[in-house]
Amino acid sequence: MKSREHIQNMSSANMESDNETQTLTKEQLKQKADTIHTKLDESIQQAKTDNTQESLEQARKLIKQYREAVYKLHPESNPERLTHKQYLSEIHPFLTETYKEYWVYNEDQLKTVESVTRNPNNIHIDKPIPFDEMVEINKDKNKRESNQSQIGELYITSESVDYEKAKVFIPDIPDNLKTVSDVMKYIHDTYKDSHILPDLRYYQYIYKLYEQYTTETDPTKKQSILDKIPQQLRPQGKMQYSFFPGSAFVGDGGRWVSPRLNWRGSDFRRRARGVEDGWDSRCSALLLER
Repeated sequence: MKSREHIQNMSSANMESDNETQTLTKEQLKQKADTIHTKLDESIQQAKTDNTQESLEQARKLIKQYREAVYKLHPESNPERLTHKQYLSEIHPFLTETYKEYWVYNEDQLKTVESVTRNPNNIHIDKPIPFDEMVEINKDKNKRESNQSQIGELYITSESVDYEKAKVFIPDIPDNLKTVSDVMKYIHDTYKDSHILPDLRYYQYIYKLYEQYTTETDPTKKQSILDKIPQQLRPQGKMQYSFFPGSAFVGDGGRWVSPRLNWRGSDFRRRARGVEDGWDSRCSALLLER
């Protein structure tokens, strides 16, 4: 029978393997998946031999890790993966309303959004966000003007989460990070494995709660809605810029922007900021605990 120490070492090694897959090539991902699969076979045989709760739990963890590794290698095989069709039905109407009613896009811009977003290749689901390339476009007038043909292109994740139960975590940001892109890259590098990076879906969820809260007249129901809004996203009597690191999209003028929600007094506003823009003390990056 394998010792408790051996089982714990297996768990630690496999967790490290899972964390590394974020930056591996496809061939390396395959090797990692094969390694986890081999360890899973060993773990299943061990569970059959000693039949302890600990060994069964270890096998379950390895099954989960193997499934996640396969989904990273073949994202299209994930049954919970957000699809382009789901984007169009669940998220696009909210964004279209934002572009039209809140950001006052003109008719030509709205037509561009519709054309761009109908192409699945412009809705990047579970893809790394190339912040450096985005900054380069934003800072170059010619590239920015050319990118106006891509208004509406976006990055989004498909990781499922129960928003009502999820706990918000706002990390401290190192003082040497001065721009939105600096902070977003830091967040992705530091927290992508340990936390969920909220995207435009959570952005929509929080804003819809705020709309319900402001229109509800029954005090009890109003309080119930407010209770669903995380404390960190409620008004603090000062300007607050809350960013959602899981998404970025092409906004007005062809600039790549990072979505944010603003508290200004008692008013909650849909906003976004260019990825090359500055980051200051009013800004915070939202994460969700796993």
